[in-house]
Amino acid sequence: MYLSKEEERIYEGEAGWVLEKAIKVVIKVGEAMGADRLIPISHAHISGVGYGNIGEAGLSLLRDLRDGGARFNVYTTANPGSVDDDSSYYFNYGTPFIQGQREILSIFKEMGVNAFTCTPYYYREPRAGEILAWAESNAVLIANSIYGARSNRESGLLAP
Repeated sequence: MYLSKEEERIYEGEAGWVLEKAIKVVIKVGEAMGADRLIPISHAHISGVGYGNIGEAGLSLLRDLRDGGARFNVYTTANPGSVDDDSSYYFNYGTPFIQGQREILSIFKEMGVNAFTCTPYYYREPRAGEILAWAESNAVLIANSIYGARSNRESGLLAP
């Protein structure tokens, strides 16, 4: 895969381990999909942010990324978590689950998530031809067909 000089620098770890890890994952996925180069995006949307989705292993990864200085460098939204504090008394989530969910959302806020929503186009309307990395099936459909933007349906933690 072709990498720009800046991407090569990141790949070699010159920008720190967090960006090195991120670009290596993105490159592997890109190679698996037959991409010949990376392209810039203007908006990322993350799904799968529930503690029930990523569990303690995902939370541990998020802690490591945050502690390593990870910050989103494009406008980023994420799906809401799996616990609604206003109605959690209806369900028996348990304290560890609720605490885990709250920490996930807190970490994403620290890393720069702008909003938690399943409808990122309500917070930032895509433009025709704009390249997005969205991981929410309804949003990808709307971005591609209504707005004329372009996005694959990315996996949860890969979108940023």
